[in-house]
Amino acid sequence: MLNSLEQFINDLYFNKKLISYLFENRKINISQENIADLPFFESNKLDYLIENSILGQNADNISIDINLLEFFEDFLNISEQINTAYISDTVKDLESNIIFFIEETREKEKENYLSKIKRYLKGISRNIKKEIIALKRNTDLVYKTEQNFNIKKIKLEDYKQKRNDIIDLRISIGNILDSKRIILESIGDIELNSIILNVHKILEESFTYLIEIQQELIEYINKAQIYGEIFRKVQKLKYLKDHQEIKYKTNITKVIAIEHALILQPRRTFFYKISNAFLQSDEGFGVIKKLVKKNKQKNKVILPSKVIISDDYFDQLEELEEIIDLNAIKNAFYISGQDLFNFVMNFNLQKTFTFDERVTIFCKIISEYEDELIIKDDLGIHNKLNYALVYPG
Repeated sequence: MLNSLEQFINDLYFNKKLISYLFENRKINISQENIADLPFFESNKLDYLIENSILGQNADNISIDINLLEFFEDFLNISEQINTAYISDTVKDLESNIIFFIEETREKEKENYLSKIKRYLKGISRNIKKEIIALKRNTDLVYKTEQNFNIKKIKLEDYKQKRNDIIDLRISIGNILDSKRIILESIGDIELNSIILNVHKILEESFTYLIEIQQELIEYINKAQIYGEIFRKVQKLKYLKDHQEIKYKTNITKVIAIEHALILQPRRTFFYKISNAFLQSDEGFGVIKKLVKKNKQKNKVILPSKVIISDDYFDQLEELEEIIDLNAIKNAFYISGQDLFNFVMNFNLQKTFTFDERVTIFCKIISEYEDELIIKDDLGIHNKLNYALVYPG
């Protein structure tokens, strides 16, 4: 048996390749024969790892011990399990330790209880966020991948209950912090106050996410119900067709002969996501160009009809706004050897421009000729104003 944490960590380290291999293949059965030829497998260590609960064995199959597997999945935030029970236990422990802290008179013991309160608060905020992420991920995954409509609906209903459990926990935590607020603030611990503020922030953010998840769950459950009914009807029709009974035991041919509702239905358009690989190919680039051209034609600006402008309007204009030739400024910038901001600030224009107007010219050149410029990650400073360092491409 393992005698220390150090020994446990060493065993994980020296067998990390085998453990990584089993973790990556945790969803399939790996027999001892499968791993016998792996260069990092040492058969003489197998019994030791099993006895010390690092690996598990079921018949001839080898896997990571279930407790260690759940720890890895939990730490990497990839667990498919949504477990709110341990959060509930943590909330109870938090409340108990706050009471213990209040009742305790010995200073050293009070410090121990305070340390536990901090640890429980950190764990609660971290775990609630993690469970909400898992709930969102699993909800989408079940709806999109589960083929059996009955199982899909059952799982979605279960996730709906998990969501309600998280809301109840959120309320419980808020009530505890509100009821004990004066006591916790009176402790005067800076770290504790910071942790409590972070918990309140997590609780507020979680409320928004839980509302979104609730809306998705309701939508998914309703769709699963509708599609399930349609699927069952299609299965029944297929059964009748396969057994050559649909034509002789139903009046479907007569119904189809007199039914013309589909003629009046609008044409249905189905949209499919295009893969990134296709969009990055030459063929995909051609499609994008066609769509851009088509979109420009659709969004063509229609000029208003001509109106007669009175002569008084021209009499009121004292001067015309000077048209800035951005291309000429850009060409001059290319041979200046300066960064764009300093160049624009010092460039001799025909008209006197304010600082704000020159900043506008600076931004317009970047927007117009972005592909021809090099925009550095570093920033320059001008009168406490940060600006991007831009050079000719």
